[in-house]
Formats: sequence, C-alpha cells, structure tokens
Amino acid sequence: MAKSLRTAAWNSNGLHSHVQEISLFLTTNKIDILLISDSHSTEQTVINIPYYTIYYAHHPDGTAHVGSAIIIKTTLKHFVLEPYITNKIQSTIIKITIMPRIITIAAIYSPLRHVSSSEEYEDFLLHL
Repeated sequence: MAKSLRTAAWNSNGLHSHVQEISLFLTTNKIDILLISDSHSTEQTVINIPYYTIYYAHHPDGTAHVGSAIIIKTTLKHFVLEPYITNKIQSTIIKITIMPRIITIAAIYSPLRHVSSSEEYEDFLLHL
C-alpha cells in the first residue's frame, strides 16, 4: 500500500508519438501516476513503458483523437474502473489504496470546443 504518491498530468496531443519523452519524464521525476489527456489512442494502440501499466479511454468513434489515459507503476496496488466515455468526455479511472483510504483517480479529456452542460459533468461525477 502506498503512503505517498508522485503524480503528474500531461496533455500529450498523441501519446504514441511521445512515448520516449514520457518514459524519460516518468523515470527522471520518479512519477507513480501520470494522467494523460488528449491521448489519441484507439483499441489498436499498444504502448509499453517498463514497470508501468497503461489504461485508456478512447473516443467512441474509434479514431485516434482526443481520449485519456492513466500510466501507473505496476508495483502500486490498484484496480481499473470502467472508463467514462461520451462524445464530449473521455475519462480513464482507477482506484488506489493510500493508507488508510482507497481513493479514486481519473484522467479526463473534455475539449473546450465541445461545450458540456453541467448535467453532463454531474453524470460523470456520479459515475466516479
């Protein structure tokens, strides 16, 4: 069980094209969890970063744009939840044990060009 975490957020504008940069960032800064927005991932996306697990929330149209991801150290006790996916919001969600609690961590992508209503955000928060 983790007692503290080093977390960071990154708007990747395409995770696949920045894997080496992200891997170096994770190692250099000893990051435990990296929240990714704008992942541009699809069901066919395969990215490997040693000692980390990657979870995704793809855009529902199946093309490589928008989306979110969470990159987490494999040594941390966690489990992934069902991603929250709509045309306007994509969120990758995990739960992790931090003594003495279990907390929910989410990476979300919600572009400004798609104005989401307060009801849409309420639905997302209820999903958590």
